Amino acid sequence: MASTSTQVISPSHSLNLSYKVCLSFRGEDTRYNFTGYLYEEFTRNGIHTFRDDEELEQERAIASGLSRAIEESKCFVVIFSENYANSRWCLNELLEIIECMNTKGRLVLPVFYHVDPSDVRNQRGSYGRAFAAHEIDADEEKKERIQKWRTALKEAANLNGYHLQKKLKKIVDALLNLHLINDVHKIGIYGIGGIGKTTIAKILYIDIIYEFQSGSFLEGVRGRFGTEYDQRKLQEQLLRDILMRKDINLSSTNEGVNMIKDRFSSVFDDVNHLDQLKQFIECREWFGPQSRILITTRNEHLLEVHAVDALYNVEVLPPKEAMLLFSRQAFKQEVPIKDYEELSDYVVRYVQSLPLALKVLGSFLCGMTMDEWAVHWAN
Repeated sequence: MASTSTQVISPSHSLNLSYKVCLSFRGEDTRYNFTGYLYEEFTRNGIHTFRDDEELEQERAIASGLSRAIEESKCFVVIFSENYANSRWCLNELLEIIECMNTKGRLVLPVFYHVDPSDVRNQRGSYGRAFAAHEIDADEEKKERIQKWRTALKEAANLNGYHLQKKLKKIVDALLNLHLINDVHKIGIYGIGGIGKTTIAKILYIDIIYEFQSGSFLEGVRGRFGTEYDQRKLQEQLLRDILMRKDINLSSTNEGVNMIKDRFSSVFDDVNHLDQLKQFIECREWFGPQSRILITTRNEHLLEVHAVDALYNVEVLPPKEAMLLFSRQAFKQEVPIKDYEELSDYVVRYVQSLPLALKVLGSFLCGMTMDEWAVHWAN
């Protein structure tokens, strides 16, 4: 993709170009962690992105510059966080985004940042408390506006998106336990294929990257480790990410070891052989103090032999959570629609509650009749 500069533009600035992505978020919740990381990654990959760089909590219409940015954006990433609904600014911005989706066919991708999608959809929890505050002494005009906010939240929460779950917090805390652990710290995540190890690793990486001088996410190590050339390219990627330099070209895999000195966070995804770990992270002395290394694999024994500091097993979803995930993909609601209950139960049991399989099958079967389900399932 051709490299283009990404700008941070406040709503009052004029906008001359269309944006590929518009980020909608609650600044105090995610500006300096998740949203900041997304923005930098879009920038690094040449994706022209709009991010409102000012905290404007004013009881007025969306500023004309921001409205124009919304109208000229091709895709919206809406990050629902705990305090999102406290902000009238965010809720009014969401109204415009949903209108663009409905009238202009724009793509909207919701991200549920440590909030339950059902709380967003039904205004429960922190979202319920926020709306209770909005409704205090509300006149008829404001009540009408509040109802529009509720409708927009429900519509957005029914879209396919990403759920960054609170249960991952214990792993994040372990990775960020810098005050208690000054040494290099390694954490292993293991489980069967398709269970969501890579997704969990990405969420963790996004959550912690701002605590470190640099970071690297090496995805799919197992499929990229075949030859010495492949190994050298992986190490070059690691060094380029960590040192934030593009001019890294190694003559051998041994050459880069002494170049890694800073405190950093790194993910080695889908490792299946001990040699892969020895190649990159065999000696803790290679890394600066307080570095954090995350390894995902299907092989628990590999992590034990490598002597990681903590192990986490990713288990299949419980039946109720599996059905909830499948229903969201297949029916855009939290339970199967009438007459589809038995078929849905069969699908969930057939794929053994694996999250990836539930998402793929649910999306594939979405909108089909029962007869169409039967034909595709038979095939």
